[in-house]
Amino acid sequence: MIYRRLLRTLLLPIDLRLEQNCIETMTQYFNQVAGTSSDDHTVWLDGQVNSWDETGNASIQLKELINNLLENGNQDYATKISESYFNAHTELVSNQLVPSKLARSFLSHLLLITRLADEEKMSCAQISKILDAMNPSAGFGRRSVEAILKKMKMAPSITTANITDLFETDKSLISEFFGDATLDECAITISRVAYNLGFKGELNEYMSSLLTEEELDKFTPYVQILHYQCSILEYYDHNVKDFYEFSPRGQAAARLFSSYPSAMLKAGNPFLNNAKSVGQINFPWAAAKKNNEFPGASALFSILDGLDEMGYAARQELALWIRCFIHKFMVTAEPLDTPLPNTLDANLYSPLINNIARENTSTRGIIEQRLVDSLAGIMHLGRDGWVGRGIGDSVNASNLSKKKLGDCDFQHIANRRAVAYEAHGGELTQTYLNEHLRTLPKSAQPRIDEWKTFSNASDWHVNIIFVAHRFNVQPPAEINIDGVTFNITFISYNDLIAQTTQTPINEVIDRHLLAPLSRNNTPSYVRQTLLDLLV
Repeated sequence: MIYRRLLRTLLLPIDLRLEQNCIETMTQYFNQVAGTSSDDHTVWLDGQVNSWDETGNASIQLKELINNLLENGNQDYATKISESYFNAHTELVSNQLVPSKLARSFLSHLLLITRLADEEKMSCAQISKILDAMNPSAGFGRRSVEAILKKMKMAPSITTANITDLFETDKSLISEFFGDATLDECAITISRVAYNLGFKGELNEYMSSLLTEEELDKFTPYVQILHYQCSILEYYDHNVKDFYEFSPRGQAAARLFSSYPSAMLKAGNPFLNNAKSVGQINFPWAAAKKNNEFPGASALFSILDGLDEMGYAARQELALWIRCFIHKFMVTAEPLDTPLPNTLDANLYSPLINNIARENTSTRGIIEQRLVDSLAGIMHLGRDGWVGRGIGDSVNASNLSKKKLGDCDFQHIANRRAVAYEAHGGELTQTYLNEHLRTLPKSAQPRIDEWKTFSNASDWHVNIIFVAHRFNVQPPAEINIDGVTFNITFISYNDLIAQTTQTPINEVIDRHLLAPLSRNNTPSYVRQTLLDLLV
């Protein structure tokens, strides 16, 4: 037992599963340098350690013993820990002004620090939070952890290439995440994502405070800070209220800030101008801002504080959505590219809709849905008793929140009928159809509840029509949801167009296809695709 106690007094960062190996190594070394008496061994070790603490220099023999113990007491990181242990101790004592005994206590966590940095991809700020929670009396800080990991050549960092690659990757995801949604709809979307991931707070309100179309550059510095901190989360599990671990005045951050559109740019580095010498922000930091700056600073703090309360996997995912939302806003700050005409030559309408019907436009269903809006609208006219819902909605609009039965639908109250349309680009597969049918009872229930307020649910019949270029599905049987009968049918774009050949369509195409696609919430590549379809 005496050698186990002596080993533990050294406070070494070893794998406890290998403690017995270390005891044997220590005993053998003592027999070589301090005789064979356990009492002599105790005296020798106490003297060596006390001398080290008093002078700041460990003897050659003590260094040799500790290095042997670290090599035999670790597996994956044995060499790295043994080679850097004394350099790390010197760094803590000389540059971080930590007493020798406390430095040894700090370094007892070196194996954990190494694992968290290498295996868990934690930043120094995040590691220090864990260490401080484990040993509050030691007062672990990010600077000390960072100093140690730099000595080990394991300190996390963000490169210009990291930022550049991530910026382009995020930008390419805008249409996948948000389609042709407006900024308000995008804010609602990320708020729903945030809620599902465990974010506490109203993210849509915070983002809407930071990013306003009425004044594009109002809070650009805070938006850029948020963007950079969320970029870090792609690579590291970081405490994002800590601003200065990843060189926010360095080249990587400068590359991100210079990538913003000119309409949003403001002079100077946002960190230097708004958080100079601030280690970690808190609400008093936001409250100290001037009245015109407080809403932006408060929103920034609320978002970062909410992120810090989440697990890393959830924070990393939500950070991606936040970055893509910022990219979506950047698009609105730029002049509209690839403009569309307000109307077409009379001889171009028919070729256009036929080209759309021929094959998938590869616009994530945006052009297809606008065509269905146009055609379905003239097939279910208000003067005939039809009331439409969902015309012009973005492709990612929630049927549940909008109480829709499809991308767009039309109900005839007198006849107790509803017809809904689901636009699909390319081939409709059984997998896609099954998932839609799985969620149908939940999304249809709010509408059924509406009908129950003035009629019997069993009086209603609903036809959901899937429109696609091709079909690879088995038609489902009639479905009953809370007393309402639902039929699922399929029709190709060509056949849908054939049903409207006797109806003037030019004005409808202008209003429901050209006009929506001309707005800046529609991705520019969609407009270019439409122009290509006119050829």
